[in-house]
Order: sequence, then C-alpha cells, then structure tokens
Amino acid sequence: MIYLTRNSFKIITLSSFGSALELYDFVIFAVFAKSIGETFFPHKNHSVELISAFALFAVGYLIRPIGGIVFSHFGDRIGRKKNFTTSIFLMAISTLLMSFVPSYQSIGMLAPLAFIFLRITQGFAIGGEIPGAITFVSEHIKQRAGLACGAIFLFNNVGIVFASVAHSIVKIGLTPTETANYGWRIAFVIGGLLAIISYLLRSRLEETPDFSHAKESIHKVPIYQLLRNHFPSVIAGILITSLGATIVSVLYLYMVSYLDTINNYSVQHSETLTFIGLISFSLSVFIIGAISDYTGRKKLIFTGALIFILFSLSFFKTIVEHRDNLAAWFILWGIISGLITGCYPCLLIELFPTNVRYSGVSFCFNIGFAVFGGLSPLIASLLIHLSGRLSSPAWVLITTSVFSVFGLTIIRRYKGTVTLIS
Repeated sequence: MIYLTRNSFKIITLSSFGSALELYDFVIFAVFAKSIGETFFPHKNHSVELISAFALFAVGYLIRPIGGIVFSHFGDRIGRKKNFTTSIFLMAISTLLMSFVPSYQSIGMLAPLAFIFLRITQGFAIGGEIPGAITFVSEHIKQRAGLACGAIFLFNNVGIVFASVAHSIVKIGLTPTETANYGWRIAFVIGGLLAIISYLLRSRLEETPDFSHAKESIHKVPIYQLLRNHFPSVIAGILITSLGATIVSVLYLYMVSYLDTINNYSVQHSETLTFIGLISFSLSVFIIGAISDYTGRKKLIFTGALIFILFSLSFFKTIVEHRDNLAAWFILWGIISGLITGCYPCLLIELFPTNVRYSGVSFCFNIGFAVFGGLSPLIASLLIHLSGRLSSPAWVLITTSVFSVFGLTIIRRYKGTVTLIS
C-alpha cells in the first residue's frame, strides 16, 4: 500500500478544488442560460433568447481546443505551474467581470459583445485547465497518479453539482424577475471570488520534478514534435478519450433532456435519476482511479468499453420500457462509467514523454471533448429522429466504445512507437 505524503495531499486538494471551481464557472452559464438570454439577447420570442444564450455557450465549448494548444505550448516550454495558475486566473477574472457587464437595455450592442468576449476567454482558459491539472498532479505523484487524477475528475463533477445547487438556491430565494435582473450575477460573483482564492493558493505550489529535470530537452514548438514523433499515441489518445467524452455528454448532460422531452418523464424524475447517476459516477471515478494504480489502466478501460458495447442497448431500452425502479440502473451505469473516466486521464499521461506531455494530453483531451462530447447529443437526437427508436442514443456509446478498444489496440500494435511509460 502506497500512502500519500502531506505535500501530495496538498497538491491534490488545491489542484482538484481549482478544477471544481473552473467547471462551476463554466457550467453556471448553462444553468442560468434563460436569464442571460433575457439580459443580453432580448427578443419578443423567448426561444430566440434561449437559443442565443446556448449558441454562446457552444462558442465557449468550441474555443477550448485553441486554449489547450496555447496553454500546452507554454506548459511544455516554460513550465506546468505558471500555466496551471494562469488558466484559473483567467477563468476567475472573466467570470467576475461577466457578473458586472451591463444589460443590453443599458448600453446596447456593447453588452452582448463584451459578454461574448468574456465567454471566449472562459473557454480559452478551461482548455488549459483540466489537461494542466492532470499533468501537474501526475508528475508530482507518480506512484498514485490514478488516485490523483480520479480526485480531479471527482471534483470536476462536484463543480457541476455546485452550479446546479447555486441555481436552485437562487430560484428558491428570488422571484423570476429578481433572478433575471441580478440573481444570476450573484452566482457568477461567488464563482469568480472563489477562483481568485484558489489562484492565490495554487501560486504557492512548486514546479513538477519531471519538468525541472527535462529543461534541456525542451522543444521550440512542442505540438509539431508531438504530431511528428508521437502520432500513433495521439490517435490512440483521442480514440480512448472519445468514450470518456461521450459518457459525460450523453449520460449526464444530455440525459435530462432525453428523459424529459423525448421519453416524457417529469422534470423532477429526470433530474433525480441523473443526479443519482452523477453521484455514483463521481465516487466511482475516484475509487477506480485509485485501484488502477495497482491493476493498470488498460484492462479496466477495456472491461468498461466491452460492457458498453454489450449492454448499452439494454440500458436505453429499460429507460424506454420501464419507468419505475430505475435508480439502481443509474447507479450501476455510474460505476461502469467510472471504469473509463477513472483510468483514461492517467493513461493519457503515460502515452507521452515529459517534453511533449502537456501538449499530448491537452490535444487528445480537448479534441476528444470538442468532437465527441460536443456532437454526441446532436447525433443521438438525429438518430432518434431518423430511426424513430428511442433507444438510439445507445449506438453513440457503442460506437465510441469500439473507438476506445481500437485505441487500446493501437497502443499494443505500435509498442515501438507509442510511448507507454507504465
């Protein structure tokens, strides 16, 4: 049994807490989309306001790969710590400033333009945050890297839950008019201030030993060296990430709309089931991440992918045909999801050498989430529309599970080219 030192515990805590706050700041936009639409994109048709707000939400999502490339470039050039602290500083300042942008009625088009700029800054910052956190803690805590990465993804989900709780508190405490006028701004201020505190605490952390020892082998353009010398690793990383991104997107972000709008569940029932699944998923990520330090990552990922291939259709058919006693199913699938998300972040670390590691993790993670995480709900909805089968979203999970297995096959096939550290 390998125990954590006091310093290791501090690194994991500060890194995870910061990631939770960044996810809170990013997701709080979505939960207050209606109020944001009314404030900055006023229209006679409220649907247009909501569409405008979610279009802006998507812009923040799509800008993540660009932020990831920029942050990873400097992360592999000048150090992990500086980029790791800069990303949360940018997120904190942009979130705080968003809460003070005047409404469209006050300053006209300058209001949405300023808000769009700050949203782009948010997306840019988060593109470097999670890959930076994964790289930073893994290089500091090599022997318990799975536990460390598991803690980060556990707290990522805590950030999502925290955003939902903040939304509920504001809705309960304020009238709809008050929420639209200033309630959503309170949630943004809280997130921004907490992120600034996290920035100040993070700035006390030390650079990773791996980067300090690898300064002589730094590349001028790490992303070029990554794609030139480690292309099979990049493809394997993206394919393995595709399933992790699809799990989050389909099972936890898309699921409420799927249950409510498509299957006619009540909103309360939909939110309860999704919340139960999210809690199970979060705990599973942490526990399985810790276990993977002893068992290895690849076997657990393969087992999880195989289960998704064989039983995803059964899960969705159960949702369609049986509305009662589904909590146990959502708990079970949360645990199965943990087999993937508890392992693949650490496997990404193990695919790349130190001098291109930040770039490799960031590229695979952000491309995987932008493509597969961003498109999965749309593809799932189109499959339902074209086939008329409500269980069609299962095929999205099955497809990316096959991609994930193929990614593992690339690692085995190109042992001489793929850099697998452990």
